[in-house]
Amino acid sequence: MKILNLNAWLMPMHLSSQNKKRLKKILDLIHALEPEVITLQEVWPKSSLKKLKKMMQGYTVIANPNKLFNASGLVTLSKLPVLSNKLHIFKPTKHYKLYERLVKKGFMVTKVDYDGKQVDIVNTHLHQSDPGSKNIYKQVTKQQFTAIERHCFIVPRPLLVLGDFNMHYDELKKVNHYLKLPNAKPITTVAQKNKLANKRLNKTRIPARQLDYVMYHENGKHMNVAMKVFDLEVSDHYPLLCTVSFGK
Repeated sequence: MKILNLNAWLMPMHLSSQNKKRLKKILDLIHALEPEVITLQEVWPKSSLKKLKKMMQGYTVIANPNKLFNASGLVTLSKLPVLSNKLHIFKPTKHYKLYERLVKKGFMVTKVDYDGKQVDIVNTHLHQSDPGSKNIYKQVTKQQFTAIERHCFIVPRPLLVLGDFNMHYDELKKVNHYLKLPNAKPITTVAQKNKLANKRLNKTRIPARQLDYVMYHENGKHMNVAMKVFDLEVSDHYPLLCTVSFGK
């Protein structure tokens, strides 16, 4: 099973750039890789969501937009049979950043059937906490991850968690108690050399870092999980392809 993850950075036009051009590149990448499942973050405009639904024939496109926009920013697409889906919204705290209060971040759980096995795909985007952020903001991000981990702990089947965690690798290792990481050292998913990561509103101050992850729990089913990052300028984050196989 192949799963493609990407923070797509599709925002209202004054907050991101080259949306139409980049969305076409994202769609071209999807068609080239042919993943069974796609997890996207930051697909905010309903126009982008509409384009995905139009162009992604053969996929079930799952999102939870309100009347104005896709408030969670999350979109999961699946070629596999979808058995259930639920969006869990993080409860805001007094330490939320102002612009984080304008959206409804959370994690979306999609149960799919893969070769007769039920597998949960968890798509998430956590509270932003840049290197220069106050510790209270970083604490919010860690609390949100803990909420995901608690949910995963009670799931009685294999699962994968993918998305933009907004945490550095070492920070995630410290807060994680339950889920497995396929990479033993950090990989780069956000880089200064990516021109799209150096716009006025999203300028990165660190040469290279990992904010996007694949994590998993086998729950009695042996899983081989590998991943590959494509340093393509389709967003301010790099696409991440996860390949999963199940042992007998």
